[in-house]
Amino acid sequence: MITIYSPEITSYKKSAINAIESGWISNHGEFVEKSTELLKNILNVKHIILMANGTCSTHCLFISIKYKYPNITKIYVPNNVYVAAWNCCFMEYDKNQVEVMKINPDTWNLETNYEYIKSLDNNSAILIVHNLGNVINVPRLKKLRPDLIFVEDNCEGFTGKYENIFSGTSASSLCSSISFYANKIITTGEGGAFLTNDDEVYNYIKKVFSQGMSSIRYLHDTHGFNYRMTNIQAAFLYEQLNDFDNNDNK
Repeated sequence: MITIYSPEITSYKKSAINAIESGWISNHGEFVEKSTELLKNILNVKHIILMANGTCSTHCLFISIKYKYPNITKIYVPNNVYVAAWNCCFMEYDKNQVEVMKINPDTWNLETNYEYIKSLDNNSAILIVHNLGNVINVPRLKKLRPDLIFVEDNCEGFTGKYENIFSGTSASSLCSSISFYANKIITTGEGGAFLTNDDEVYNYIKKVFSQGMSSIRYLHDTHGFNYRMTNIQAAFLYEQLNDFDNNDNK
C-alpha cells in the first residue's frame, strides 16, 4: 500500500506512552492542560480549547457567530474548500442564509480585492479559509469592512502568518480553528483546536464542546457536543509543540 502521508511521530511518542501507562487515556489528564498552555504561549492568543478534530473546531466557529451575533442574516463561505467548512456551516445556518464567495483562480482562495469586499452585504459574517496554506490577510479585510464578522478556518494555514502574527490569532476575527490531522505540520492523528480572544465566546464554547455542562457538575444548561481531545492526543501534541521551531520549518 502506498500511503498518502506518513507522519513522523517516532521522536514524539514518549509522553503518549506515559499517558497510556498512567491510565489517563480519556480527555482528562496532564497533557491536555500542558498542551493548551504551551500552544497559547506560542501563538500569543488568549484562549484555546483543544478538540477532537479540526471539523469540531470549525463547527464551533459557526456556533460562536450565532451566539455572539444572533442577528446576522448572511454567512459568506468560499468555494473550492474542503467540504467540512460547508458541512459545519449548514449545521447552524439555513442554506438560504449562505452565499458562495467569489474565488481568485490564481490562489484558489476567496477574492479579496477592494471592490468585491466592499460589495458584500451588511449584517454578514465571513468564513475565511486559509485554503492550501494560502493565508488571507484578515486584518486588512477588517480594515476595509469593520462592520463584518470574520471567523477563520485555519486548518490548512496553521503556522502561517499575516502582518507578522500567526493566522487565526488576530483580534480582527472572532475565533479560528486548527486541525492536527495526520497530513498536517503538527499531528495528533485526529485532533484540533479552537482559538479566540473573546472571553464571552470562550466561556460559551467551553461549555458547548463538553456536553453543555455548566459550572455545576452534571448540570447541563446548554445544548452541547462531545468534542474533547484525549490525553493521548494531547501528549503527542505536547511533544511536537516543544519542538515547534523545527516542526514549523519542515
